[in-house]
Amino acid sequence: MKITKEQLELGKSVLSETYDGWINRGGILDQVEWVNSLDVDLLDDSAFDYSGVYVSRDTWENPDDSDVQDFLECHLDDPEFRLLKFGFDGKLSEKETEIFKTWIVNHYSDPENSEGIYTGTFTYNDESLVVFTSRRGSSWEGVSAEVLGVFRSFDDGVKYMFEGNGIFP
Repeated sequence: MKITKEQLELGKSVLSETYDGWINRGGILDQVEWVNSLDVDLLDDSAFDYSGVYVSRDTWENPDDSDVQDFLECHLDDPEFRLLKFGFDGKLSEKETEIFKTWIVNHYSDPENSEGIYTGTFTYNDESLVVFTSRRGSSWEGVSAEVLGVFRSFDDGVKYMFEGNGIFP
C-alpha cells in the first residue's frame, strides 16, 4: 500500500528494532496511533496478507488444564483415571509431554483455535514498513484485530516478536 513521505518518516520514528543485541521497542501505542493515522482497516485483506499462526512456547510449557484435558481425552480410550491423576499431581509423564507438545502445536496451528498473524507492507518510493497484526474470531462471533508492531521488514518483525519464543511458520 502506498503512503506519503511524511507518513513513512513518522512510521520510522515508532519502529521496534534490534541494534547490536539491544532492543529499541518503539512504543506500541505510538505504533497503533501511526497505523490508525493511515486510515486502513485492519481487517482489509487487500491491505493485510495472512502470514500464519504463532504458537507460544508457553502453551506447552505452562498449559491450561483444559488443554491437557482435551489432549488426554483425544489420546486415551478411557481417560477418566488419567484425568483424576493429572488433577491430583498436575503432571504429565515425559512421553506424554512430548506427545502433548506436538498435539498442542497442531491444535493451536489451526486458525480456528488461534490468532492469525497478518502483515501489511506500506511503501513510499523504495522504502517500506511492515505492520504485523493479529486477528481472532469468526464471522459468526465477530473478528477482532490488533496491531502487534511496525518493522523495517517482515524478517525483522519475525525475529523481534517470535524467534526463540515459540513456533511461527
